Amino acid sequence: MEELGYKVNLLARGLKIKHTYTIGVVLPDITKIFFPNVLKGIETAAKKAGYKVNFLSSDFDFATERESVEYLKASYVDGIIIDSCCRAEGLAKWAGELAESGGEAPFHVVSMEQVMDSSKISSVLVDYEKLSGMATAHLIGQGKRDILYIKVGKELRHGQERYQGYLSALAEQGLPFREELVLEADFSALSAYHATKLALEKGLRFDAVQTTNDQMAIGSLKALKEAGISVPGQVAIAGCDNIFPSTLVSPQITTIDLPKYEMGYTAFEELKRLMDGEGKASPRSVILEAKLVVRQSTAADRAGDWNLSMW
Repeated sequence: MEELGYKVNLLARGLKIKHTYTIGVVLPDITKIFFPNVLKGIETAAKKAGYKVNFLSSDFDFATERESVEYLKASYVDGIIIDSCCRAEGLAKWAGELAESGGEAPFHVVSMEQVMDSSKISSVLVDYEKLSGMATAHLIGQGKRDILYIKVGKELRHGQERYQGYLSALAEQGLPFREELVLEADFSALSAYHATKLALEKGLRFDAVQTTNDQMAIGSLKALKEAGISVPGQVAIAGCDNIFPSTLVSPQITTIDLPKYEMGYTAFEELKRLMDGEGKASPRSVILEAKLVVRQSTAADRAGDWNLSMW
């Protein structure tokens, strides 16, 4: 074998034993700052179990996501972890297609961030509605009454859940809903920057801004600073995700600390549970805990904090 330079064909061996010890991961955009820690969690857990990982990005395009899944299945991966960009109304149908294996046993899939169809595939997520409501309640607790909410489009289920958390917190605190205080953007800082500038140009009255993620919060902060509005004195800001750049801006951003590394690690562990069960393990939803991190963008007297780990 040494003289001839023979090397094992892992794919051929995998086809013979019906087990390639590889998995696929499809994310909406692996360049987004939210995902490196998620990927690290997946990779660490996979390596510990002797698996290799193929990462693919859909760039928030569902057609590309579908092509990526087809490619991975054709590559005989043992399972897939997916953070789908599929529209909310199509999730259940897409989950059924994902679970199709061409045989009697289902193909093993774990969804991150949202439940697609709990009867067909597992999910690992946080309670976005509860956590978003927690951020809104914090702003109200700081004396804020007119909260500008910058949401993402209604296509994504976890975007809908975050928005519902905001609405529920307003109702619970007895505050009226003001439709003009809800603006739409995407997950980028630039989109929230423009949304905030639009709110100011319209002359909207607001004393706080809540965004879908920290990148959007940073974009909103830039727009407020350019307008000469003090944060949090005149307008407080709350984000979500707890990405590291939220501690680099001034003031630092109050946020929800999502367990990004744990989400990835747990997603692989759940996928392995399904794969080891050989069709006997039932899909389930694993809900992870998260917490509110109060910083200077809502409480000026808070000390700064830097967390250089995992970055």
